[in-house]
Amino acid sequence: IDEGVTGICYIAFADMPNLKEVVLPESMKFIASAAFEGSAWLAEQQAKDPLVIWKNEVLNMSKCSGDVVIPDGIEYICGCSTPDVTSVTIPDSVLEIADGSVASVCAFAQADNLTIYGYTGSAAETYAKKYSINFVSLGESTVPAEKYLNYEIVDDHVVITGTRYTLPDNFKIPARIEGLPVTEIGESAFSGCTNLTGISIPNSLEEIG
Repeated sequence: IDEGVTGICYIAFADMPNLKEVVLPESMKFIASAAFEGSAWLAEQQAKDPLVIWKNEVLNMSKCSGDVVIPDGIEYICGCSTPDVTSVTIPDSVLEIADGSVASVCAFAQADNLTIYGYTGSAAETYAKKYSINFVSLGESTVPAEKYLNYEIVDDHVVITGTRYTLPDNFKIPARIEGLPVTEIGESAFSGCTNLTGISIPNSLEEIG
């Protein structure tokens, strides 16, 4: 794949049994769920470790079973699991877990009697609540709120322009980002955040688009 390509979409290289080698460029930032499903390359990765990881992303876990522990530092889980997974421990570093109306896109949609171990206020808890999955808290999330946000620095203040990941159910907009006051929320910045049930607004905020 050529340098300069930044992402691979859902099922882009799926059902290609002859695809044995994949060279990913340094520019690659994101690989969607099932991008290589059914390829010889993915089968080779699964043979090395059923929990297939690339950079800070879990690409696939369809061969996992029993108790699964996601390593610290992972930010995105996109690979679908199987009914053989009984529990998964998710670190606070995870900011997004694949979601969608298609079961194969939902990271744990196929797992019955599953327990998720994670952090209160994290992506793990948000996902568990949405799909009525048993959730056991390991403590409070300490992820800085700005990790979830897209924003711009304009002169001496910050404007929130959108979200990078699915927000926790109750989200607190930070008063400062990179040492500067958050004074504005841009137009449609939080559109599509259907799971958002509560939001705290800082006193620094002057304008909502």
